[in-house]
Amino acid sequence: MEWIKTENRLPKVGETILVLDSSTQTPYLVFLCNDSNDICWTFTDKLFGDGLDFCAVTHWMPLPPLPETTE
Repeated sequence: MEWIKTENRLPKVGETILVLDSSTQTPYLVFLCNDSNDICWTFTDKLFGDGLDFCAVTHWMPLPPLPETTE
């Protein structure tokens, strides 16, 4: 899996993904809650306005598939 530039493509609304805060090089587990002109990245029941600058989100990545369980 590779990082996708937000300027090239956005994830589907409600899809849980990783995003990169390029100002701190910190990844966050989030989902996109709106794909109109008012983009909203949400994580842990907070909006990025509470600590992560949306403008710093430059890349995202889908999550890998869950591991298979054996019993």
